[in-house]
This record gives sequence, C-alpha cells and structure tokens, in this order.
Amino acid sequence: MYEFGRTEVLGTMWHLRGGLGRGSFVVLYVGLVVAPLLFARLLVGSEQGFSEDLASGLGIAAFGMLLIGFWLTGRFQVISARAGLDLILTFHRYASVGAVALLVAHIVAVQAADVDAPSAAAWVAFAVTLVIAVMALARSRMGLRFETWRYSHGIGAIVVALAGLAHATTGGIYSSAAPLRALWVLMVIAAVGSVVWVHAVRPAGKARHPYDVVSVTKAADRTWTVALEPRDGEAMDFIAGQYAFVSFGKRGYRRFGNPFSFSSSPAQRPRIEFTIKENGDFTDTISTLEPGTVAYLDGPLGHLSPGSYRGPKQEIERVVMIAGGVGITPMISILRQGRHRHQPQPIKLLYGARTADGLAFSDEIEQLQGDLNLEVHYIVSDPPEGWTHDVGRLDDVFLNRHLDATDKGSMFFVCGSTGLVDTVLTNLDEHDLATPGLVHSENFSIYD
Repeated sequence: MYEFGRTEVLGTMWHLRGGLGRGSFVVLYVGLVVAPLLFARLLVGSEQGFSEDLASGLGIAAFGMLLIGFWLTGRFQVISARAGLDLILTFHRYASVGAVALLVAHIVAVQAADVDAPSAAAWVAFAVTLVIAVMALARSRMGLRFETWRYSHGIGAIVVALAGLAHATTGGIYSSAAPLRALWVLMVIAAVGSVVWVHAVRPAGKARHPYDVVSVTKAADRTWTVALEPRDGEAMDFIAGQYAFVSFGKRGYRRFGNPFSFSSSPAQRPRIEFTIKENGDFTDTISTLEPGTVAYLDGPLGHLSPGSYRGPKQEIERVVMIAGGVGITPMISILRQGRHRHQPQPIKLLYGARTADGLAFSDEIEQLQGDLNLEVHYIVSDPPEGWTHDVGRLDDVFLNRHLDATDKGSMFFVCGSTGLVDTVLTNLDEHDLATPGLVHSENFSIYD
C-alpha cells in the first residue's frame, strides 16, 4: 500500500475504516425507509381499500425519510467516515426533496380517498417542513447566516418530528396501532437525540479542548495560514488530507464552525495549521486574528487521504494530485507527511490559480521536489512577466498535456472548486485513467 504516515492511519483507523461503505449506507437507508411499511403491512394489517392504503403508505414513507434525515446531518463517523460527509449531505438534500414530494403526494392521496381531514398536527408538520425546504434551497439568496440557518433548521426539524408523531399515532390507521406506534416513538427519540448531540453534546466536547492561535502568516494572495496549539492535553489526531470544522472566539464552541483542511502534517503535532482563503464571509477577517485567540475544532473528517483506499490490497506505485487555488491545502499536508515518512513513490502535482501570487506554498513545493520524487506542473490564467510555466485554466487541455497512460492506476487526489473537481473527474473517466477506489475528492460547496 501507498502510505503517508501508516502509523498515523493505523492510530486513527476508526475514522476511516469504521464507517459504512456507500453500498452499505444505501442498503441501510432503504431498509430504514421500508421498515415502517413492513411493520404496517405484516404486523398491523388493515381492511382499507387501495386508495386509502396508498395514502397511508405515502405518509409512512415520507415521515420515515424525514426522521432518517436527522441522523444524516449529525457528523456521525459511523455514517460518514467511509462514504464521505460531503456525499452524505448531498444525499440528504436530494432525499429531503423526495420526502417533501411524498408528503405532498400523501396529502393529495388523502383528499382523493375522502378519508378524515388531516389533524392540526399534520398541517403544522407539513407547513414547517415546507418552510425548512424553502430556506434550504434559497438560503444564499435570502442572505441567511450559516449559524442562523442551522439553529432554525434544528428547531424546525424537532417541531416536524413531534407534530408528525402526534398526527401519525393518533390519526393514522396503521401508525396508531401498537407495533408501528412503538417504532415511530423510537425513531423520533433517536432523531431528536441526534439534534441534542449536534447542538449540546458536541459543543460541550469542543469546549473541553480549546486551542490557542499561535500565529497568522500570509501563504498567498488573500490566503493565510493559522497555526494553533492545544491549551491542554493532546492535539487532535488526524490523517494527512483530512479537515476539521474550526470556530474562533470565546463562544466559538457553540458554533458549528467552517470546514478547513489541515495544511500541517500529523508529524507536526501538537502544532496544527489550517490555510484559509478570504472568501467574502468571516474568512475575510482571518488575517486580523490575534495570537492567543481561542479556537475550537470538530473532527477530523474527510476521505481525501491515502488511508481512504478501499480496493483490493495492492501496491500503489504512483500518486497524482490536482489542486486549484486553496485546494492545495490537503495536498501540502500529504506531501509534508510523505517527506516525514521518506516516501519513494513518484508523485505528480498539477496546481493552478488565477495568478502566480495565488499559488500557495510554491517555495516549499520547490524544496519538496528535492526531498520527494515529485513532478510539478503549474498553470495560471494571468501570468506575471517572465512566467515559464503553463498559461490558461486548469481544464481538459492542461490535463491532457500532463496526464497520460502511465498515470492509469495511480491514486488521484482532487481538490478545488466544484467546477474544477467535476472537470477533472470527467476527464479521468473519459481517458480511462480512473481506477475504482483510487480517485478521491472533497466537495466543500455542500457547506456553503
């Protein structure tokens, strides 16, 4: 196996190998959605007609999907470690849209079946669900702060769970029967418990492990490296390439934080570094952080690391890294750990930015070329005078120029904007360079 810090990978194996694989996750999700329907049909039974059964089935499936959504957003390692939190949250968005569609279909089917009118609790659950859905889809356009959105989302979700439970267990032909009623109660307890975990238990855990800002240094144009050290105890254990949610200030432990990749390597602990680009939100104030400012971390998370490989055991002979802008951050962490471990395998780095000043760590990357078997290709769209590297965008033309058949079977790491990641992954597929299990990327836009 290709190893950047095998001892570190083994030391935190549960972060990566203890979670559900994507296939297992899908099977579990479908099973949880189907379980209430099976309870209704096999354990309860009914003499309803088809239209009434259809209305009941739609409502049962919708409520089940809404409750399962609670568990998908709690950053539970057992769920997200292997499948990837970004993919889990993307799945949650689409599944939630599906649940709302089923809920609307349920109401239409109830009206068509000419059964008893929905209870007040049902209308409350439906109305709050719609509000949450609209806020989720239009949050950016509404100008809602992330923290405001998350807290309102959590409160609204609890209202939906409790109102839905009241409606299902008092007005539903199937759900009011003891077997399904007991299942709903257990699922609602688990759902509300996940909200308590996110809003109370995790913050309390962060509060017990504060960090201090040690320094803030410029890494590139509008890009800063923030160095932290723990006030007490051990620094967070992580694997090169992972990320954590970071928040600053005395009450920072109460906030969800923003996801930033580690730019330091595990070998540099207890000092931990994050390299952050100003992006129009609070990150515009990163450069003003004073030494001694308290910080809190939640993590580690992410599968953009050598330890995330899931395929058959084999020797990984080459590594290819493709980064745009601040997407170099997890790559430099992996490279630094590779230097620490004296990794001999060839590494190819393709790195692009708008300007040469936007290329972070360029001096260190030059030094790493002397320490590692590292091949580097830069590209900028607005080059300075005397620029000797590629000019343009990190697109198919650039990729085709520097990737070839010898890269097939390499372990690929891709990080950058959503558009860049999509371009690279499509290119790798079209040129048959991607090997299942060997292409790793993170989609941070899901947190915007």
